[in-house]
Amino acid sequence: MIVSQPVSTSQVAVAAILARRRTPQLFFLEWNNSKTKTRDPDKQRMQEAWGTCYPNGLVTLDNGQRFESLAEMHHLLDLHGQYTISWLEEERVPDATAHTKESLFHA
Repeated sequence: MIVSQPVSTSQVAVAAILARRRTPQLFFLEWNNSKTKTRDPDKQRMQEAWGTCYPNGLVTLDNGQRFESLAEMHHLLDLHGQYTISWLEEERVPDATAHTKESLFHA
């Protein structure tokens, strides 16, 4: 798991890495609205959502929010409070058919 903090240089680096990938990338987002004034204490608490960053730059969250880019999402989250993004790494699973073929040759 890669954790990204709201730092401009890391935002650029993450955006560049994701732009080179051809598959959507999944992440877990935690944020609060500590910089905004509200009477609702629930909005000040830490909130969570799963998100997807697509190769074309579009970012969607499972709560229905949509951003045109990672930079836009970082900017809005930074204006409203603190946040943490945890990127999920892909786990490579060995191809089961390749393993089966290999064991047939050794038999």
